Amino acid sequence: DTDTDTVLMFFNFAVISSQRTPFPGWIENLNGPSGVIVGAGKGVLHVLSCGGGQRADLLPVDLAIDTLLAAAWETAVDDLRETRVYNCSTCSNPITWGQFRSYMLSGVRAHPLDNALWYPYGLIIEGTMMQKLLETVLQTTPLYLIHYVSKMCGMKARPSLSTVSNRLQAMNEALKFFALREWHFNTDNVQRLKQRLSPADAAVFNLDTSTIDWTEVCTDFVKGTRKYLLQEKDEDVEQAQRRMHMLHMMHNATKLFLSIMLCRLAMRTTPAILRAIASLIRLRRKNTMLHTM
Repeated sequence: DTDTDTVLMFFNFAVISSQRTPFPGWIENLNGPSGVIVGAGKGVLHVLSCGGGQRADLLPVDLAIDTLLAAAWETAVDDLRETRVYNCSTCSNPITWGQFRSYMLSGVRAHPLDNALWYPYGLIIEGTMMQKLLETVLQTTPLYLIHYVSKMCGMKARPSLSTVSNRLQAMNEALKFFALREWHFNTDNVQRLKQRLSPADAAVFNLDTSTIDWTEVCTDFVKGTRKYLLQEKDEDVEQAQRRMHMLHMMHNATKLFLSIMLCRLAMRTTPAILRAIASLIRLRRKNTMLHTM
């Protein structure tokens, strides 16, 4: 009953791991950006549909919770009868999807996840057709190929790589709507609330997005995903780093092999292409001469 109840509306875009509370990097949800880190860190996600220059309105979960609690306090104290809207956004201290990709890849290479399938690399693509093509070539086809080879060798993975591929495609589709658009929110109520807090309250409830150091937060995000979400042990990091070094060498060797094959293909096909172009030019000249006679 809006005549007797005080109502507030609180919005935030996408939450990531905590900045400081209860621990830096704490996360327990696999959806959204944390799913991207797991997919990239395990070496199975290589193509993401988003705009590299678009602002990614990511927000540490503890900052979102602190803002919500402070907003609830203000709503109760003011005893308003109209609905007040609090938009919690990092628009004053933004990070782009391109920057998030760079920080994320640096993080999963420096702090690798256990049992990675391939060396972490990733492309961000805006065009739907190009994204689908690259996703098929770089991600879906290799996963299905490894899935069937492993199946023939009697090796079983849980979940299966075909299931992983389907989940990655579904995640890409879910993120696409938000990641290809830039959203702008009016944060006046949150900014006013921040100024209203006493120094003692401000020390406990962090509403200030300018305190976010994105390099540090994204590094903690990767480390927290490894420790809290996947529950991988710290003593296994050295083994994961050795595996990452091996995967890096395999990745570079594969790129070198493909580059050599493409060069050989180009060397074989270029003369034929040039002859075809020359024939077309001669044919066009003949047609031009016939028309002028």
